[in-house]
Amino acid sequence: MSDTGGNPAGGRRILFIVGFPRSGTKLLRKLLNRHEQIFVTQELMFVPWLLERWPGYGDVARRENFARLYADVMRAHYFAVRAVQGMETLSEEEWYTRCATFDPAGVLLPIMRREAKAPEHPGLWLGDKSPNYTTRLALIKREIPEAKIIHIVRDVRDAALSARKAWGKNMYRFAQRWSDGLRVLWRDFGGLPASDVLELRYEDLLERPAETLARVTAFLGVEFDEKMLTLDLPSENLGAAAGAREILPGNVRKYQSRMSERERRRIESVCASELRHYGYECRIDAPSRRLSRLALGWYALLDVINRFLFDLKLGRGLRFVAKSTLAKARMRL
Repeated sequence: MSDTGGNPAGGRRILFIVGFPRSGTKLLRKLLNRHEQIFVTQELMFVPWLLERWPGYGDVARRENFARLYADVMRAHYFAVRAVQGMETLSEEEWYTRCATFDPAGVLLPIMRREAKAPEHPGLWLGDKSPNYTTRLALIKREIPEAKIIHIVRDVRDAALSARKAWGKNMYRFAQRWSDGLRVLWRDFGGLPASDVLELRYEDLLERPAETLARVTAFLGVEFDEKMLTLDLPSENLGAAAGAREILPGNVRKYQSRMSERERRRIESVCASELRHYGYECRIDAPSRRLSRLALGWYALLDVINRFLFDLKLGRGLRFVAKSTLAKARMRL
Protein backbone atom coordinates (compact mmCIF):
# COMPACT_ATOMS: atom_id res chain seq x y z
CA MET A 1 0.00 0.00 0.00
CA SER A 2 1.45 3.37 -0.98
CA ASP A 3 1.51 6.25 1.51
CA THR A 4 -0.23 9.54 0.68
CA GLY A 5 0.15 10.96 4.16
CA GLY A 6 -3.39 10.12 5.13
CA ASN A 7 -5.29 12.96 3.44
CA PRO A 8 -8.12 11.63 1.26
CA ALA A 9 -7.99 14.76 -0.89
CA GLY A 10 -4.43 13.89 -1.88
CA GLY A 11 -2.76 16.52 0.30
CA ARG A 12 -0.10 15.47 2.78
CA ARG A 13 -0.15 16.40 6.47
CA ILE A 14 3.43 16.61 7.67
CA LEU A 15 4.50 18.07 11.02
CA PHE A 16 7.92 18.84 12.49
CA ILE A 17 8.31 19.61 16.20
CA VAL A 18 11.52 21.49 16.95
CA GLY A 19 13.15 23.11 19.96
CA PHE A 20 16.48 23.04 21.73
CA PRO A 21 17.34 20.09 24.00
CA ARG A 22 15.59 19.99 27.39
CA SER A 23 12.93 22.43 26.14
CA GLY A 24 9.85 20.20 26.20
CA THR A 25 9.82 18.74 22.69
CA LYS A 26 9.44 15.23 24.07
CA LEU A 27 6.57 16.19 26.36
CA LEU A 28 4.79 18.05 23.55
CA ARG A 29 5.17 15.07 21.22
CA LYS A 30 3.78 12.67 23.82
CA LEU A 31 0.78 14.90 24.51
CA LEU A 32 0.02 15.41 20.82
CA ASN A 33 0.29 11.68 20.17
CA ARG A 34 -2.63 11.18 22.54
CA HIS A 35 -4.78 12.65 19.77
CA GLU A 36 -6.19 10.06 17.41
CA GLN A 37 -5.22 12.11 14.34
CA ILE A 38 -1.61 12.96 15.27
CA PHE A 39 1.33 10.54 15.06
CA VAL A 40 4.80 12.02 15.57
CA THR A 41 7.88 9.83 15.76
CA GLN A 42 10.92 10.70 17.84
CA GLU A 43 14.20 12.04 16.51
CA LEU A 44 14.80 10.53 13.11
CA MET A 45 17.49 13.23 12.96
CA PHE A 46 18.47 12.55 9.35
CA VAL A 47 15.87 14.59 7.43
CA PRO A 48 17.98 17.76 6.77
CA TRP A 49 21.01 15.59 6.02
CA LEU A 50 18.99 13.62 3.45
CA LEU A 51 17.43 16.74 1.90
CA GLU A 52 20.88 18.28 1.34
CA ARG A 53 21.94 15.18 -0.60
CA TRP A 54 18.67 14.66 -2.44
CA PRO A 55 19.78 16.04 -5.85
CA GLY A 56 22.69 13.59 -5.92
CA TYR A 57 20.37 10.58 -6.02
CA GLY A 58 18.65 11.57 -9.25
CA ASP A 59 15.22 10.05 -9.88
CA VAL A 60 14.69 7.87 -6.81
CA ALA A 61 11.72 6.16 -8.47
CA ARG A 62 14.45 4.20 -10.27
CA ARG A 63 15.33 1.24 -8.08
CA GLU A 64 19.10 1.62 -8.37
CA ASN A 65 18.87 5.24 -7.18
CA PHE A 66 16.48 4.35 -4.37
CA ALA A 67 18.88 1.59 -3.31
CA ARG A 68 21.67 4.16 -2.90
CA LEU A 69 19.39 6.41 -0.85
CA TYR A 70 18.32 3.49 1.32
CA ALA A 71 21.90 2.39 1.97
CA ASP A 72 22.87 5.92 3.02
CA VAL A 73 19.88 6.39 5.33
CA MET A 74 20.53 3.04 7.02
CA ARG A 75 23.94 4.40 8.04
CA ALA A 76 22.41 7.49 9.64
CA HIS A 77 22.51 7.74 13.43
CA TYR A 78 18.88 6.73 14.00
CA PHE A 79 19.18 3.44 12.11
CA ALA A 80 22.80 2.78 13.10
CA VAL A 81 21.74 2.77 16.76
CA ARG A 82 18.78 0.52 16.02
CA ALA A 83 21.09 -1.91 14.22
CA VAL A 84 23.45 -2.07 17.21
CA GLN A 85 20.47 -2.69 19.48
CA GLY A 86 19.20 -5.46 17.21
CA MET A 87 15.93 -3.67 16.39
CA GLU A 88 14.04 -4.35 13.18
CA THR A 89 14.09 -1.69 10.47
CA LEU A 90 12.07 -1.05 7.34
CA SER A 91 13.33 -3.11 4.42
CA GLU A 92 14.25 -1.47 1.14
CA GLU A 93 11.46 -3.30 -0.67
CA GLU A 94 8.77 -2.34 1.84
CA TRP A 95 9.89 1.29 1.94
CA TYR A 96 9.93 1.56 -1.86
CA THR A 97 6.51 -0.01 -2.34
CA ARG A 98 4.95 2.29 0.30
CA CYS A 99 6.06 5.46 -1.49
CA ALA A 100 3.10 7.05 -3.28
CA THR A 101 5.44 9.60 -4.86
CA PHE A 102 9.21 9.91 -5.00
CA ASP A 103 9.72 13.51 -3.93
CA PRO A 104 11.17 14.08 -0.43
CA ALA A 105 7.78 14.10 1.34
CA GLY A 106 6.61 11.00 -0.50
CA VAL A 107 9.75 9.10 0.49
CA LEU A 108 9.75 10.23 4.13
CA LEU A 109 6.08 9.59 4.91
CA PRO A 110 6.36 5.77 5.02
CA ILE A 111 9.21 6.04 7.53
CA MET A 112 7.25 8.51 9.69
CA ARG A 113 4.16 6.31 9.59
CA ARG A 114 6.04 3.14 10.50
CA GLU A 115 8.17 4.63 13.27
CA ALA A 116 5.21 6.48 14.82
CA LYS A 117 3.11 3.26 14.60
CA ALA A 118 0.37 5.15 12.78
CA PRO A 119 -2.56 3.20 11.35
CA GLU A 120 -3.40 3.20 7.67
CA HIS A 121 -6.17 5.76 8.12
CA PRO A 122 -6.93 8.90 6.10
CA GLY A 123 -6.65 12.40 7.55
CA LEU A 124 -3.70 11.79 9.89
CA TRP A 125 -0.87 14.14 10.74
CA LEU A 126 2.47 12.33 10.47
CA GLY A 127 5.65 13.90 11.75
CA ASP A 128 9.04 13.90 13.41
CA LYS A 129 10.26 15.48 16.63
CA SER A 130 13.96 16.29 16.30
CA PRO A 131 15.68 19.15 18.15
CA ASN A 132 18.53 19.25 15.62
CA TYR A 133 16.11 20.49 12.93
CA THR A 134 15.72 23.82 14.74
CA THR A 135 18.38 25.52 12.63
CA ARG A 136 17.46 23.75 9.35
CA LEU A 137 13.90 24.89 8.83
CA ALA A 138 14.53 26.88 5.64
CA LEU A 139 15.89 23.74 4.00
CA ILE A 140 13.01 21.59 5.26
CA LYS A 141 10.35 24.03 4.05
CA ARG A 142 12.02 24.47 0.68
CA GLU A 143 12.02 20.73 0.00
CA ILE A 144 8.77 19.88 1.84
CA PRO A 145 6.65 23.01 1.33
CA GLU A 146 3.48 21.48 2.81
CA ALA A 147 5.17 20.86 6.18
CA LYS A 148 4.01 22.69 9.29
CA ILE A 149 6.45 23.60 12.06
CA ILE A 150 5.89 23.84 15.82
CA HIS A 151 8.73 25.40 17.82
CA ILE A 152 8.69 25.11 21.60
CA VAL A 153 11.04 27.33 23.60
CA ARG A 154 12.01 27.11 27.27
CA ASP A 155 13.72 29.65 29.49
CA VAL A 156 17.39 29.01 28.74
CA ARG A 157 18.34 29.17 32.42
CA ASP A 158 16.08 26.22 33.27
CA ALA A 159 17.00 24.38 30.06
CA ALA A 160 20.72 24.78 30.82
CA LEU A 161 20.24 23.51 34.37
CA SER A 162 18.37 20.50 33.01
CA ALA A 163 21.05 19.77 30.40
CA ARG A 164 23.76 19.91 33.06
CA LYS A 165 21.82 17.54 35.30
CA ALA A 166 20.98 15.13 32.47
CA TRP A 167 24.25 14.99 30.54
CA GLY A 168 26.80 17.13 32.36
CA LYS A 169 26.54 19.84 29.68
CA ASN A 170 28.34 23.11 30.21
CA MET A 171 25.63 25.71 30.86
CA TYR A 172 27.48 28.63 29.23
CA ARG A 173 28.07 26.80 25.96
CA PHE A 174 24.47 25.62 26.06
CA ALA A 175 23.33 29.24 26.45
CA GLN A 176 25.48 30.42 23.53
CA ARG A 177 24.14 27.70 21.26
CA TRP A 178 20.58 28.58 22.34
CA SER A 179 21.16 32.23 21.46
CA ASP A 180 22.83 31.47 18.12
CA GLY A 181 20.24 28.87 17.17
CA LEU A 182 17.30 31.14 17.88
CA ARG A 183 18.72 33.81 15.59
CA VAL A 184 18.93 31.25 12.78
CA LEU A 185 15.39 30.12 13.52
CA TRP A 186 14.07 33.72 13.46
CA ARG A 187 15.76 34.28 10.11
CA ASP A 188 14.17 31.13 8.71
CA PHE A 189 10.76 31.91 10.18
CA GLY A 190 10.89 35.35 8.55
CA GLY A 191 10.71 33.74 5.13
CA LEU A 192 7.84 31.36 5.91
CA PRO A 193 4.06 31.89 5.81
CA ALA A 194 2.70 32.66 9.28
CA SER A 195 0.09 29.93 8.77
CA ASP A 196 2.86 27.29 8.61
CA VAL A 197 4.64 28.01 11.89
CA LEU A 198 3.60 28.06 15.54
CA GLU A 199 5.70 29.01 18.58
CA LEU A 200 4.93 27.87 22.12
CA ARG A 201 6.58 28.43 25.48
CA TYR A 202 7.28 25.39 27.62
CA GLU A 203 6.16 27.32 30.68
CA ASP A 204 2.76 27.97 29.09
CA LEU A 205 2.38 24.29 28.23
CA LEU A 206 2.95 23.37 31.88
CA GLU A 207 0.94 26.16 33.50
CA ARG A 208 -1.89 26.48 30.94
CA PRO A 209 -1.92 23.13 29.12
CA ALA A 210 -5.50 23.17 27.82
CA GLU A 211 -5.17 26.65 26.37
CA THR A 212 -1.76 25.92 24.85
CA LEU A 213 -2.75 22.57 23.32
CA ALA A 214 -5.93 24.14 21.95
CA ARG A 215 -3.69 26.54 20.03
CA VAL A 216 -1.88 23.54 18.56
CA THR A 217 -5.02 21.71 17.50
CA ALA A 218 -6.41 24.91 15.93
CA PHE A 219 -3.11 25.32 14.08
CA LEU A 220 -3.41 21.75 12.73
CA GLY A 221 -7.12 22.01 12.00
CA VAL A 222 -8.23 19.18 14.29
CA GLU A 223 -10.56 19.10 17.28
CA PHE A 224 -9.13 19.48 20.78
CA ASP A 225 -9.13 16.22 22.74
CA GLU A 226 -9.11 16.12 26.57
CA LYS A 227 -6.91 13.02 26.44
CA MET A 228 -4.03 15.29 25.44
CA LEU A 229 -3.89 16.66 28.99
CA THR A 230 -2.52 13.39 30.40
CA LEU A 231 0.17 10.93 29.40
CA ASP A 232 -0.29 7.23 28.78
CA LEU A 233 3.43 6.68 29.49
CA PRO A 234 6.09 8.90 31.09
CA SER A 235 7.62 11.35 28.62
CA GLU A 236 10.95 11.63 30.42
CA ASN A 237 13.57 9.27 31.81
CA LEU A 238 15.93 12.09 32.81
CA GLY A 239 15.60 15.22 34.94
CA ALA A 240 12.88 16.39 37.33
CA ALA A 241 10.06 15.02 35.14
CA ALA A 242 11.51 11.49 34.94
CA GLY A 243 8.75 8.90 35.30
CA ALA A 244 5.92 11.45 35.51
CA ARG A 245 2.63 10.57 33.79
CA GLU A 246 1.16 14.01 34.26
CA ILE A 247 2.05 17.57 33.34
CA LEU A 248 4.11 19.13 36.14
CA PRO A 249 3.15 22.82 36.45
CA GLY A 250 5.84 23.41 39.09
CA ASN A 251 8.72 22.43 36.78
CA VAL A 252 9.45 26.06 35.87
CA ARG A 253 11.75 28.89 37.01
CA LYS A 254 13.98 26.51 38.94
CA TYR A 255 16.99 28.67 38.13
CA GLN A 256 15.76 31.15 40.76
CA SER A 257 16.75 28.74 43.55
CA ARG A 258 19.22 26.37 41.88
CA MET A 259 21.52 28.68 39.95
CA SER A 260 24.19 30.86 41.53
CA GLU A 261 24.08 34.60 40.97
CA ARG A 262 27.29 34.41 38.96
CA GLU A 263 25.92 31.63 36.71
CA ARG A 264 22.68 33.46 36.18
CA ARG A 265 24.29 36.76 35.24
CA ARG A 266 26.69 35.13 32.80
CA ILE A 267 23.93 33.20 31.05
CA GLU A 268 21.71 36.29 30.95
CA SER A 269 24.52 38.33 29.42
CA VAL A 270 24.82 35.77 26.61
CA CYS A 271 21.05 35.49 25.99
CA ALA A 272 19.62 38.83 27.13
CA SER A 273 18.01 39.81 23.82
CA GLU A 274 16.50 36.37 23.26
CA LEU A 275 15.13 36.14 26.82
CA ARG A 276 13.37 39.47 26.43
CA HIS A 277 12.02 38.47 23.01
CA TYR A 278 10.06 35.60 24.56
CA GLY A 279 8.90 37.61 27.56
CA TYR A 280 11.25 36.10 30.12
CA GLU A 281 12.45 38.25 33.00
CA CYS A 282 16.10 39.31 32.58
CA ARG A 283 18.25 41.50 34.80
CA ILE A 284 20.68 42.43 32.02
CA ASP A 285 19.49 45.55 30.20
CA ALA A 286 21.84 45.23 27.24
CA PRO A 287 22.14 43.27 23.98
CA SER A 288 23.34 39.66 24.11
CA ARG A 289 27.13 39.30 24.31
CA ARG A 290 28.99 36.34 22.82
CA LEU A 291 31.37 34.10 24.70
CA SER A 292 34.96 34.03 23.44
CA ARG A 293 36.01 31.43 20.89
CA LEU A 294 38.59 30.07 23.34
CA ALA A 295 35.98 29.59 26.07
CA LEU A 296 33.57 27.89 23.68
CA GLY A 297 36.28 25.53 22.47
CA TRP A 298 37.15 24.51 26.01
CA TYR A 299 33.50 24.00 26.95
CA ALA A 300 32.95 21.92 23.79
CA LEU A 301 35.79 19.57 24.76
CA LEU A 302 34.31 19.13 28.24
CA ASP A 303 30.90 18.38 26.73
CA VAL A 304 32.35 15.64 24.50
CA ILE A 305 34.05 14.00 27.48
CA ASN A 306 30.95 14.22 29.67
CA ARG A 307 28.71 12.81 26.95
CA PHE A 308 31.09 9.87 26.47
CA LEU A 309 31.04 9.18 30.21
CA PHE A 310 27.24 9.49 30.24
CA ASP A 311 26.86 6.83 27.54
CA LEU A 312 29.21 4.47 29.37
CA LYS A 313 27.34 5.06 32.63
CA LEU A 314 24.12 3.94 30.96
CA GLY A 315 25.81 0.66 30.11
CA ARG A 316 26.28 1.44 26.44
CA GLY A 317 29.38 -0.44 25.38
CA LEU A 318 32.29 1.05 23.49
CA ARG A 319 30.97 -0.44 20.23
CA PHE A 320 27.64 1.35 20.67
CA VAL A 321 29.29 4.66 21.61
CA ALA A 322 31.77 4.46 18.73
CA LYS A 323 29.15 3.58 16.12
CA SER A 324 26.75 6.24 17.39
CA THR A 325 29.46 8.89 17.40
CA LEU A 326 30.60 7.99 13.87
CA ALA A 327 27.03 8.07 12.57
CA LYS A 328 26.47 11.54 14.07
CA ALA A 329 29.77 12.77 12.62
CA ARG A 330 28.86 11.42 9.20
CA MET A 331 25.60 13.38 9.22
CA ARG A 332 27.54 16.60 9.83
CA LEU A 333 29.80 16.11 6.81
